[in-house]
Amino acid sequence: MKRRGYATLKGLNNKPLLRYPFIFHKRDELIQACASEGITLGRWFESCIHPAACNIEKLGYRKGQCPNAEWLSAHIVNLPTHPGISLRRARYIIDRVAKRITGYM
Repeated sequence: MKRRGYATLKGLNNKPLLRYPFIFHKRDELIQACASEGITLGRWFESCIHPAACNIEKLGYRKGQCPNAEWLSAHIVNLPTHPGISLRRARYIIDRVAKRITGYM
């Protein structure tokens, strides 16, 4: 990406990016806006307890116990990073998301 003119984050050189998370205050609006442009953003961590589909009360968790984790799980989104993303598609995704970021951070 660096050779293509995209900035990289320090310390992430040559690291596989299974998840590339960002935090947005209006995550769901960003996801909808990107979907309208054919970009599927991931919501991998929608619950502070994983997997999200489990009954967290049965695990002894009570809402409010981990407010930071609850807030993060409501605001985190992942860029698509699967092997089927071509460099051209990655550029498109980065460009489209970057144009929308300022309104949703």
